[in-house]
Amino acid sequence: MKRFVFFTGHRNNPAIEFFFQRVNATVIIKPFTLKALDSTIRDVFRKLR
Repeated sequence: MKRFVFFTGHRNNPAIEFFFQRVNATVIIKPFTLKALDSTIRDVFRKLR
């Protein structure tokens, strides 16, 4: 799941957290700023290189 960024508003949900850990997901919690989104997307691109 290197190319995916998951957006979620579900904090502290064990089933969802387990899934994200299992797939080694990049996750950003809503609400988020555009700056945080931009930074997260840049991090994902860096990891792909």
